[in-house]
Amino acid sequence: MSKWREYIPPAVIVGGAGYFVDIFDLFLFVVHRIASISEITRGEDSVSHAVGLLNTQMVALIIGGFFWGVLSDKIGRKKTLYGSILLYSLATLCNGLITSIPQYYICRALAGFGLAGELGIAVTLVTESMKPGKRGHGVYIMAGFGLCGGLFAGLTEHFLTWRQSFFLGGALGILILILRIRVDESVVFLKYIEQNQKQARKSSITVVQRFYNSFIRLHKEDVRLLFLVTLIGMPIYYISSVFIFFAPELAREIGVTDPISAGQAITYSYAGTVSGDFFFGFLSQKLKSRFVPVKIGLLLAGSSSLFVLLYPISSAPVYTFMCLFVGFCAGYWVVLLTAIAEVTATGRRGTVTTTAPNLVRATTIPLTLTWAALQNVWDKKTGAIFLALIVFPIAWWAINRMDDPFEREL
Repeated sequence: MSKWREYIPPAVIVGGAGYFVDIFDLFLFVVHRIASISEITRGEDSVSHAVGLLNTQMVALIIGGFFWGVLSDKIGRKKTLYGSILLYSLATLCNGLITSIPQYYICRALAGFGLAGELGIAVTLVTESMKPGKRGHGVYIMAGFGLCGGLFAGLTEHFLTWRQSFFLGGALGILILILRIRVDESVVFLKYIEQNQKQARKSSITVVQRFYNSFIRLHKEDVRLLFLVTLIGMPIYYISSVFIFFAPELAREIGVTDPISAGQAITYSYAGTVSGDFFFGFLSQKLKSRFVPVKIGLLLAGSSSLFVLLYPISSAPVYTFMCLFVGFCAGYWVVLLTAIAEVTATGRRGTVTTTAPNLVRATTIPLTLTWAALQNVWDKKTGAIFLALIVFPIAWWAINRMDDPFEREL
């Protein structure tokens, strides 16, 4: 095997391409939410519709994450991705054809359900395909390329309409579906299936029963892991939902005089996240630790978030620079993803690794609802400060209750 293939096997290349489309599609809605909702509703309140659509998508991500994860543990990592990619590609294409808000809800729900399988299964496939000392490099290279999807989504507002952007996202998904055929199934998974083949042949339970059994058989340690990982990852989606998704509204609230679009905020934040991904991923390999880099990222993200909210900012360039920096701090996400795959048994790895990132994404729901409720008492800025003082200490508490799984054998 050539040197570069030790770090970038086919699973990393195709996994990164799939994650690129995943992030691209998720953030197309953020970038074009005002233009698309305004066109469809002819000027109705875009914020209330945006929150409803976002939360619908997040609920679909939770359900889809568990569905695709269980399926990947039953029929394989590679095969499961076919259905996932086909569904979100078609839903994204249809999103470019919608003419009403109910249609918008349906498309975002279907896209969210399909997108839920991409990241977790890709991480599972990469970690199972690489040696313990190399898998950290593989995951951060895959995720670094994939996170560029957010950067590209932010740029679409300058050269594509919202309908054209969704058509492009769907077309990219179909292309990834073709590329997936060239990736081999995980050897670790195939060995696991071979060892359990006799038991599987004797089983006569239905598919529905298998999914139910997979849920009730989640080990106590898996449930604990999902809970802690959700808390550790929550600050990332605090940053994403408050600072980025609602950048136009929050920037005005804290005193920025020039208008800022969600596209600008996403472009800068994901430029930072891509850099942070490589930085924290490389740091993890050098320090031979998964959680030391995560702790560094949490400290930097918390302090920079409070700086934005407490320090008087009136310039758009300063706000966008801070979007870049908090995005950089959120790069610890890739190290957390690797750790999830390393601490879970092969027979449940797909389920846990696919469910975990979608639970983290879904923290957007309580975060946005809480922030909206706080605005009945305080302004947007004070509500955001209050949330930060809750989210970051909770994440710090959670990370100190996990064992570091660096280079653990799968």
